Amino acid sequence: MAKTILLVCADRHALALREKAVGPLADKVYVATSFPQAKNILMEAKPDVLVTDLRLNEFNGIHLALWSRVRLPHLRSIIVGFTDPSLAGDARSYGFDYLQEESPEAIVDHTQQALERQLPQRRSPRKPLSFPLSAEIDGLPAELFDAGHGGFRVLIAEGGPEPGTTFILEIRELGIRVAATCLWEKRLGGTARWCGAALAESESGPEAPWRAFVDALLADAAFVPGSTPS
Repeated sequence: MAKTILLVCADRHALALREKAVGPLADKVYVATSFPQAKNILMEAKPDVLVTDLRLNEFNGIHLALWSRVRLPHLRSIIVGFTDPSLAGDARSYGFDYLQEESPEAIVDHTQQALERQLPQRRSPRKPLSFPLSAEIDGLPAELFDAGHGGFRVLIAEGGPEPGTTFILEIRELGIRVAATCLWEKRLGGTARWCGAALAESESGPEAPWRAFVDALLADAAFVPGSTPS
């Protein structure tokens, strides 16, 4: 099958160097210098790998990768940024490769790895929320960051479930209360951590409030800070 890559960089000179470097890896290399241009190419070309700078003028490369994930689940994304542990952690928590070195050689190496890597398939698609949604886990505050028919990911400030344990997630403003099992966690420093969870099968039936909530998310156009609905 043909391999395709999209490079996104506001610096035209750096973009040309990267295009020349990754050219031998793919059948087609697309280039973009802006967030809107990249979105158009992503929807028309549906590339295998996205390599985007973190800084895209007034936009953000992580936002572009999140926007793309909703529409192109097969896409593998590489964020080319700078030394910032917080941003690197954010990118990797979403499953993106975060590359701090901007040399063409490093980009070639990571792009090659991305082309060879197959993404694991979830039971159901996930939708990153446009902004975190306030929730509670067993009465403690949490923030919901993405959701699917089969599960979700939340940020917990303190306490919360350990992997393998069950808990109750409640979103009071939407009248949602569901049982789930914590599958994994990732510490972020201090007491904060991510928790990835699977919903109990009984909670995602056709008439369940959670399913209606997720269906509405998946039907809606993705919108993240720094972008516009489309």
